[in-house]
Amino acid sequence: DYLSIETKQPTAYSLEENKAKAIQLNNSLKYGIPVYDHVKHSDDAIVVTAPADSRRLKFISTVASFVAKDGSLLEQKLIQAESSNPDFQFLSPGEGDIEKMAEHIYYR
Repeated sequence: DYLSIETKQPTAYSLEENKAKAIQLNNSLKYGIPVYDHVKHSDDAIVVTAPADSRRLKFISTVASFVAKDGSLLEQKLIQAESSNPDFQFLSPGEGDIEKMAEHIYYR
């Protein structure tokens, strides 16, 4: 019987990709930042899905850009003022509603 060993061809990277990988590795060693490995960390990844409705996507993105610019005080005021408005439900995590949770994750 022969022992069969599978070998995998190394992935060919461009010069820019190699440079980026070297910088990432250097920074992780220098600053103690862990290197992201998509295989190792896939179970912990948060899947971000953009809303399928283009108007909803634009609305959430616009609100997010204003909150990013003006800060959490604006976000808190929106949550208080629009708590009964279904258009703003993405500001808080939806309980049990997968679509609302997906919108909240996209917003964050």
